[in-house]
Amino acid sequence: TSFSFSDDFFDWKPPLNSRYLVFCMEAASGRKKHNADRRWKEEHYIDLAEMAHEKYGVHAAFIGINDFPALPVKPYFHDFRQKLSLGKTALLLHYSTGYVGNDTGPLHLSNLMKKNSIVIYLREVDMLNNGPLFPELTTRFLNPRDTVAIYPALDNLLLQTK
Repeated sequence: TSFSFSDDFFDWKPPLNSRYLVFCMEAASGRKKHNADRRWKEEHYIDLAEMAHEKYGVHAAFIGINDFPALPVKPYFHDFRQKLSLGKTALLLHYSTGYVGNDTGPLHLSNLMKKNSIVIYLREVDMLNNGPLFPELTTRFLNPRDTVAIYPALDNLLLQTK
């Protein structure tokens, strides 16, 4: 099938009725986890999503090409992994409150949608060479040990976009 700009891009609305953040836990594709050293631990993203919900009532929309690890079953976790075209991913980001993820394609798409983002880099060379087009929209972290270091940036992102 060919890409129909009208059908794929303009006619789809995310099936979420709440304020939400988009999370992408991936930084390399496939089960072999090519460049796995670019990936922050998945449980850290789940913890950040929990914190955003507990403190602000924000839902979490998870995207990516992998459907693992399994997400906890929560009414405020929405699993869009392996379910969206590029156009629908762009719309999901467009209607979102912001983006949280590794240095990967969805970060750059979020940046093009002019969304505030939090990005985790695990290698300094990637942070220096693969930055977003609009760095003023992005809070960057280099190899944070845990989620506590990210909490203030997440607070700031969610308070800016109330």
